[in-house]
Order: sequence, then structure tokens, then C-alpha cells
Amino acid sequence: MRWLSVESRIAMRWQLGGRMAPMALVAVLALSLSACGGGGGGGGSAGDAASESNIDHQGQRRTEASSGLIGAAYAQPVGLAPVSAPMGAVPSLTVAMDDLEAVGPFASWGDVKRDYGAKGDGVTDDTAALQKALDDLGWKVPAVYLPAGRYRITRSLKVTASPSGGGFGYGGVSIVGESAATTTLVWAGRSGDPMLVQDGGPYTKYSRLTWDGQGTAGYGVAQWWNAKVGTWHDSGSEHSDSVFKDMRIGIMAGRLGASYGQMGSEGQVRRVKFINITDAALNTGSFNAMNWWVWDSHFIDCGRGVSNLFTVADMPGQTGSGSMHVYRSLFERSKVADMHIANTGFFSMHQNVSVGSRRFFMGEEVGNNGASLVLKGNRVLDTTDPAAIVNGNLGPLVLMDNEIRSQASATDAPVRLSNWVNARDVVSIGNKYTVGPAIQRRDASDRVLSIDDQVVARSAIASTLPSLPAAAVRHNRRVFAVPPGANSRMIQAIVNLAAQSGADNPIVHFPKGDYRIDATILVPALTRMQLVGDGQTTNLRWAGPAGGIMFQLDGPSRATVRDMFIVGNTPAARAFSFPNADQAQGRVLVLASTMPPLQAVNLTQTHLSFQSNVGVGGLNLNNTQSFVSVGAGGMGPSVIQGNSRALVQDQWYEGPFSALFRVTSGDFTYLSGHMSPASHAGASDTNEPPVIVDGLSGKATFVSFSFDHGHKTQGISLQVKRETKATKALFLAPASFATNYLQRTGSLGDVGMVMARGKDGDGPLLQLPSVGRSDADFIRSQLISARGMVWDTAPRQAPASATDVRIYRVHAGNTQGMTISGK
Repeated sequence: MRWLSVESRIAMRWQLGGRMAPMALVAVLALSLSACGGGGGGGGSAGDAASESNIDHQGQRRTEASSGLIGAAYAQPVGLAPVSAPMGAVPSLTVAMDDLEAVGPFASWGDVKRDYGAKGDGVTDDTAALQKALDDLGWKVPAVYLPAGRYRITRSLKVTASPSGGGFGYGGVSIVGESAATTTLVWAGRSGDPMLVQDGGPYTKYSRLTWDGQGTAGYGVAQWWNAKVGTWHDSGSEHSDSVFKDMRIGIMAGRLGASYGQMGSEGQVRRVKFINITDAALNTGSFNAMNWWVWDSHFIDCGRGVSNLFTVADMPGQTGSGSMHVYRSLFERSKVADMHIANTGFFSMHQNVSVGSRRFFMGEEVGNNGASLVLKGNRVLDTTDPAAIVNGNLGPLVLMDNEIRSQASATDAPVRLSNWVNARDVVSIGNKYTVGPAIQRRDASDRVLSIDDQVVARSAIASTLPSLPAAAVRHNRRVFAVPPGANSRMIQAIVNLAAQSGADNPIVHFPKGDYRIDATILVPALTRMQLVGDGQTTNLRWAGPAGGIMFQLDGPSRATVRDMFIVGNTPAARAFSFPNADQAQGRVLVLASTMPPLQAVNLTQTHLSFQSNVGVGGLNLNNTQSFVSVGAGGMGPSVIQGNSRALVQDQWYEGPFSALFRVTSGDFTYLSGHMSPASHAGASDTNEPPVIVDGLSGKATFVSFSFDHGHKTQGISLQVKRETKATKALFLAPASFATNYLQRTGSLGDVGMVMARGKDGDGPLLQLPSVGRSDADFIRSQLISARGMVWDTAPRQAPASATDVRIYRVHAGNTQGMTISGK
């Protein structure tokens, strides 16, 4: 990953009475050139490599580095047929549960037993053998594979990026075990040390491993980038299908200090179990360790589930920073809190279950600092402290459709505000509590907006615990190997061979290497297959005419594309085209990737589910009825039109663009995020507000979000113009570096800004009066999509005749876009 042209990061500071408060939010959007990392592991055998079908080739080795910016070509949309078809049956807004397979080990991977002499017997000191394998990452092997065994290590392993951008610095390498049940790293080193330190390098994947700290390890994986030594920075990491147990901190992203404090952002934790982690299972330790997304994970007997309290710094007494978001996870008996924060930013917890923890959420008292906090759809059972949620910052704290069951003996409020400053904000909608009044204010200056909250009997809240998804399954698929350096004709021949083989979901494997693509690679319709690279070490570069398409997945497509780096901007080319992609219960899942601008048109049945993507260059949705993005390190300019229905959640933007969201028709919801428009070099639209509701026929709803106007020529952030009677727009719980940031040019529609905050210059963060409609009926109506979104609890299989595409850990930000279209 490389820096954008301006390397400065955005620091948000709230002040009170001239006293500089602690830094409230610093985040980073690192829009990179690097591709996402390698595939998952699984119990492999020599037969896997032997089954690869080889085609002779004359490869060419390329070493030049790529350049370009994600979203740079957004102004050049691909021409699509105008929308004329009426909207069909409206599908739900759905958050899919991924069902990707574990792949590998491939012949190109390094095996620590076969190739490096590790024993894995639990007795031998395997530190030297494992370190030798890690030293080869990126340079000689794209992934290090650990077969079943117990690998005893006596000092910290190190994964260090290249200073030049070659080898590991190019990113996307993997460290993969057979499975967490069979592959364990056992700590036998000095008390308090980390088991592994990652110093730089983007898109690293750690998967199918157990990290056993034996009660003495300080950290499992410490991602501490020393920015002063010239290595490439870290971002886009993944920890999946793993176990961390018996240590102080499981995963620590970032640390402070003169050489640190940068990056460690856009990390993903999926299906990870944390057991007996004394301080915090996941901790973000620096201001730039933003956008950590935790999915479907399990926290058992930990001090804290997720936090930003801890760091390693030059100055004693410093606390950590950064932010995280937790989805569909289970917390059991957290000794302090399931989420515990000090320095502020934007945080969220959705669809989690907590049982027997001391507290569910705890925000420390940090003075006149605001934090966008969204707790939605959680079920909290029997916290040992009567106050399940305690917040000491200004918020806004948004509580929506949670169920909080206090212990039978509890009489105190389950939600408590606590701080030495006043004027906090809480929005509480549709929650169920067993003790009332549910929210304890410090004084009358605290604003509480409560709609449809209920006090119910304890028996009205279910006590059953969710079944968390199992680790990704590895199947013994037939593998068709692409020779390194193969050209388009050879690649197409191998794809056709796999499609005609009759094999079940075969793998077309692109080993580490460089591939020049001068003609579109076509994947046939209704053919299940997987195009799999070796992470970012698999580099596919367009060499055909300008305006070409690199991959076309003819619809209905059943293909998976994963673990590769795609470049198509010199000359210009689109990364993907998915024609005929609209069928009942169809699905396109884009996960943990850096994607170019998306243009989607006439998708009235297929669900588009984007999750935990490092960046999305932009959106142009036209008659698209189910688009959901949960977590993006950056989302570029977005146009919602043609009666589309979409929801984006937990989004960060920092970059050159100013006009970020333009909504003209349909139903669009933005739930939690931060926008720093025109913050980088190349900004040309600094007079444009980041949010424009233009002649809207439908709904636009923005909830719990913040702006930094420091780089714009004027402070307007929300503009509603050309209103009609069909215009419905709600801005709920925003915050801004301005006090007059809503501009409304008409009065025909229904528009409201409610529970807003703002500040002028270095003044305090003020509570602003409501503007326009603020009644309960209007707010309920505007929140229907946000409250009605469906979070799948099991993988959903699309019908055999429907589109079912998966894009995973693909870096395609250096291309001219992707298109998904119906008829």
C-alpha cells in the first residue's frame, strides 16, 4: 500500500473553553496500490500440488511498480442502457454471511516442515525454522503454510516489510495453518513479549492458527509499523478462523511514539475465538488504527473484548486510540466490558449477544470530546454491573432496537451518562429494557430522544445464545495451474478447460508472478469455478486497448475471484463486467477488497453485499434495489438514482473529492461514518457539499456521522435543493466543524436535522437546535430501511440459476471501474 499524494492525516479535536481536549478522532484512508493477501489454508496434502494441470508457456518477468489512485476515473462512467423497467418485487437490504472456502496450500507456497525443517512436536524450539520461512515471504514464497503440529517458539517472530516496495513490501502475503484445531504456536519466550511482530506490509493474512500465550505472552500478533525505517506501511490485515488464548492482548493494531502512530488501519477479524485474554482481545493502539471490523467472533472470559485503551509509547501513561466495529459476535463474561474506549472516534456494535459481562459498552470520561456511537440490534443479558452501557463522552450515543435484560435484582438504570462536562446526547429508538427509567442523565443539559422504547418483563428477552459459524471449509478441489507470465490466450484456454472439466467448483490458480492481459478473460455463465491468486504477489496488468474489460463473468455467473492484484489504468481498462446478473435471490459478495467505482443498473432482484473493504472508489446505483456496504476504509463519490435502495454503514472518507453523496431518487441510508472532503491534493470541487439531496423523490436518511470542513472553501455539508412534495430527508445526530452546515433552498418536502452538534473555530462542540421536522412519525418512517435490514445468520445459497459471485481480497483500485447489470 502506498500513501496518497498528501500524507497528512486528519486530526479532529473538540475544545471546551479554550482548553485543548485530547485528540478526538484521527483516522486514515490509505488508498493503496497493493492487492489483498493470499488464500486461506486448510489440511492439505501433496496430492493437491500434483493435481495441478500445467500448460507450457513463455513468461515475461515484470518488475515495474504500479501507480494510480482508487476512484480517479470516477468521472468517466461506463455507458449503460437507460432505465425504463419498473421496479420489481423489492428484496430486503441484506448483510450476507460469507461462505468462502479455504484454499491451498498450493505448490507455490512454502511449507515450514517440508522446506524449512520445523518439527512441530511441541518440544523442539522451532523459532529459527519459522523465522527463516517468514524471511522468505514475498521474496521467494507468497504464503507460509504450517501443517498440523505444535510449534514451540522462544522469542518473537518478525514479519518485516521491504523498504523498496518489492517482495513482502508489495503486500498480500499469508501465514496459514492446517486448522486452528490442529496447528498451534506455543509461547515459551520471555514474559510480556509478543509472539509475532509485524513491522509494515499491507494486506497480510493470518488464518487457521491457534496462538497459545501460555499465560506469559504479552501479545499474540503485534502490528507495529516503525515508520522511520522506510518500510512499507501496514493496512488491510486479516485474522480469520483462528484462536488466541492465555495472553495479555490478542491482536494489537498500532502503537504510539516518535516512530509509530501511523497506519494499522482497515483490519478484519473473522470467525476468531479469544479465550482468557487478560487486557483486551483486540486493541487499537494508535490514532490511525481506524476501521477494524470484527465479524462472527467469540470472546470468552476476557478482560475486554475490544478496546483502544492500551498502547506502547515513548511517553509513559499514554492511552491508545483508534476505532473498531463489531458484528454478529458473542461475548461471554468480559471482566471489564465487551467494548471499552477512551479516545474517541466512530464506533459501532451490531447484532451481537453478550451474556454475563460486567458491561456491554464503556466510554471513559474524556472531557469535551464527541464520539459517534451506534449500538444496534444487540442482545445484552445479565451484566454483573447494573449499568450495561456507560458513556462519558459527548456522543452522540445512538441506541436502536437493542434488548437489555438486567439481572433480576437490578433497580438502577441500564444506560448511564457520566462525565465532568455536561450536554451529552442520546438517541434511543425501539429498545427493550427490563428496568426503567432506562437512561440516567447527569443533569438537564443531557439531551435524550426516546421513541418507542419499552420496559418489558425479563421473560420477554430470549436467553438463547447464537450458533457462530464454523471455520471456512477446505475441499479437495481440482486445481488448474496458470503458468507464471501466461498471456490472455493461455489463461482463457485454462479457464475453458476448467469450465469443461466437470469438476465441482474447480480452482484456476494464478501463482506468484506477473501476467499481461491484452484481451478480456471470459468466464462462462452458470459455471462454478474459482479464480485464485497468491495474494498481491499475483499481478495482472492490462496490456490491451484503452477501454477494455479485464474479466467478464457472463451471467448468471457462479464464479469466485480472489487473492490477486489487478491493474488497468495504463492504458485504461475496467476490472470487471457482470452482465445479466439480475435473478431472484441472486447475490454478489465483495469482501476485504480494494474496489474501483461500481456502476450497478437494473438489479431489482440480486443483492449486492459489500463488507470490510479497504476502499470502494465510488458508486453509481441506478434501479438497484438491494445494495448494502458494511465497513469501508474509503468510499468515493456516490450517486443514488433510478429509484435505487441502498444502505452504507461505518464508512470513512479522506481524499480529494468533495461531492461524496448525491441522492436523487429512491431510498438511501447512511449509518455511521466520517467524511473529510477535499483533504488531499487534486481537489477540484471544493464548493460542492459532501451530501447533496437533489430533486429527491424518495428518502434520504443520514444517522450518526461527522464532518471535517478544514479543507473546504465553505462549511456547508448538507444541501437539500430542488425539493418536491416527495422529498423526505432526515439528518439524525450529525456533528461538524461548523454550526450552520445545513443548506435548504426550498420548503416543499419533509426535511429535518435532529440532535445535531457543531462548533465554530476552536470553540466548544455545541448542541444545535432541531431544524425542520423532528416528530416521532417522521423519524420512524425514515429509519424503516436501517431498522429492517436483514443480517443473515447462516450462509444463503443462491438458486442454481441465479448469480452467485464472490470477490475476496482483490485489489482492483487501479482500474477504471466495475459494472454489474441486469437485463
